[in-house]
Amino acid sequence: MAKAWGIDIGSTSIKAVLMSSTSTGICKIEEFDEIPITPSPDPFVRKQELHDALNTLTTSRHCHFGRTPVYVTLSNNILLLRNFQLPPGYEDKLDDLVLYEAKQQIPFPLDQVEWSYTMEHKDTVVCVTLFAARKQDVADLVASLQARKLNVQGVVPSGLALCNFIQHETGEGGPALILNAGHSGIDFVAWNKEGVYIRRISIGGEAVTKAIASSPNSDKILEAIAPTLKQIEGEIARAFSFYRAKDLQPIQRCYAMGHLFQIPGVTESMQRCFDTAKAQPGVPFSLVKDIQKIQLDYSINAGVWQECFPVMGPAIGAALQGNKQNKMSVNLWKPAQRKINIGLLGLVAGVVLIFCIGALVILNTDSPAEETRPKRDLPPRVIVAKKKTGDVPKKVVDEVKRQTSSDLVRESIGSDLEISGKTEAFVLRDKVSGRRFLVIRSTVTGDACVALIPETPNIPEK
Repeated sequence: MAKAWGIDIGSTSIKAVLMSSTSTGICKIEEFDEIPITPSPDPFVRKQELHDALNTLTTSRHCHFGRTPVYVTLSNNILLLRNFQLPPGYEDKLDDLVLYEAKQQIPFPLDQVEWSYTMEHKDTVVCVTLFAARKQDVADLVASLQARKLNVQGVVPSGLALCNFIQHETGEGGPALILNAGHSGIDFVAWNKEGVYIRRISIGGEAVTKAIASSPNSDKILEAIAPTLKQIEGEIARAFSFYRAKDLQPIQRCYAMGHLFQIPGVTESMQRCFDTAKAQPGVPFSLVKDIQKIQLDYSINAGVWQECFPVMGPAIGAALQGNKQNKMSVNLWKPAQRKINIGLLGLVAGVVLIFCIGALVILNTDSPAEETRPKRDLPPRVIVAKKKTGDVPKKVVDEVKRQTSSDLVRESIGSDLEISGKTEAFVLRDKVSGRRFLVIRSTVTGDACVALIPETPNIPEK
């Protein structure tokens, strides 16, 4: 039986779902939790609130993470999405073609982003949806979880996780739309045979809450929020206009999630919006009230689950991908590609590695035995390899000696390698430049060899 956690970090809470699945595809939610976060525009306050919430989540009696794989969503706010088409008949060169398009479509150097894609065959073309995010954003998200010993195996775009959840529960193949209302905005997520389309609407639950609090008719909620709903309807109509302008397949059905749509009368108001010419007339508008095919473990309090469910969609979708029960797959974090492997680093890194190991063997061989060697008065030596790998900054050399630099992060190579009983290997990543350095160090003398690791192309997951 497979198991995986899905985690969604929002502006007002962290949602976590543990899902198991059988070989026949039956999925069950075994554990879940929602940890509130006090929203703040101050990034320093936000960082501390998130730190405290993650600590609460990972020490919660409701969640037992252990070494179970974790898939976390990446907010649509920091995600770049591009749709394009490729001619058919080039399936054997698809990766090369997508790589070429990625260079044209992504407005950043590819070595600064994590990217992947989905593809669909439609008539005579191949439709590709490209997802990309800054490497630093992805690395920071993963590091916040790995610091708490979570076994992160994937980073999934939040909008795609929502699509996978709705597709699994309804069997909906599209063209369809999900409106997912959060605290600060509404995600407009559409999918069809041409790919995925995501747009962020910047009015959400916060605006509705303020409207209720400031209205003299707060006892009549629908009247109090009517002006705000009008704004939301206008933004949805505008999003529809952008969608239609791309000449994509017309939406056939809309699904709604989020506490905003749970307010009595809001769903009917949205349906009226859809029936107007401004949006798209005749589109059925359905409120997603609970899971249907996915089972709920008997140990879970159904009442508590029902209260939390409206915001659980992305976390459930991420858990589905962790259980390989998803229709569309994108992973912006691939741990296997981050393990040091001579084949992946290429010939240059192989030469550097052999050079470093050879140098340390000589250093260790020339040294007296550990138990008889006199106390070493000289500081450890650092040999810098420059075999076409570029210069190694002085701060990296100093870090190897003292392990105190705030700009450098020590990364595990799966687990740090012990080449022999007297030699270890690890990687240092420069948080400023993003460059990574291979360090091979003698645990006896403290002498070390350090070399810049050449950038290797990201191999996108299909």
